[in-house]
Amino acid sequence: MTLHYNQKGKKHFYTRNERIEVHKETRIRYGHLENQSVDDATWKKLIQDNAYYFLLDKALYKLTFKAHTEQSLFDALEGDDILRRQVLDELKKLGYINDERLLEMFIREYEFEKRSLRAYQEKLQKKGFKKALLDKAFAGIEDDQEARLKTALDKKAQTLKADTWLKTKERLMRYAVSLGYPYSIIQSAIAPFEKAFDVDPKPLLKKELSRLQKDPKLEPQKIIERLRRKGFSYDLIKQVMKEES
Repeated sequence: MTLHYNQKGKKHFYTRNERIEVHKETRIRYGHLENQSVDDATWKKLIQDNAYYFLLDKALYKLTFKAHTEQSLFDALEGDDILRRQVLDELKKLGYINDERLLEMFIREYEFEKRSLRAYQEKLQKKGFKKALLDKAFAGIEDDQEARLKTALDKKAQTLKADTWLKTKERLMRYAVSLGYPYSIIQSAIAPFEKAFDVDPKPLLKKELSRLQKDPKLEPQKIIERLRRKGFSYDLIKQVMKEES
């Protein structure tokens, strides 16, 4: 077959049966074969090299937006596995991807992280960091998980509206669980907050009772059940309902 180059747009190589958009690097590498006869092996190698150059461009383009681990960039690229691996090998050689160096940045950011160490490592694994690398990198870090959680809970508590301790505790526990902390640490970290949130429940109960009584569909027993679920004692509910009647 004879290799031709599209002179009009200077964008394509073609033979009698096939035509491909040509990368500028492919043009430089194979331009000397223009208007010459090439065998199937050469044509297939040209196509493969051309695909490699385009894929390399796509990988570099993705890296301009954010840093990638080797695995996350591999997953973000489309194409043959061997071709993607060749592109990654080249980028590693050039220093554009380096998991160990990138992980150093995430380790520094962990100082300001609310999540537990386990949850943070799981996040990094999803980014493509290998578990063995994470274990090695975090092995020397001294970290008080309970103190970290208390700091996070303190900030969360400042955003909560006044409520019974039961409801406040539930909200703090859900938040702590969402951050990935184990139950044993959550219990001890939340305990000191009880005193701060141990407010007189009567004003809160009166306010909630007034709100519920505006609903004509709610019978007294239903109102009592809802107030009990919010953490008010049965005796206090009966007392306030009697006072408000």
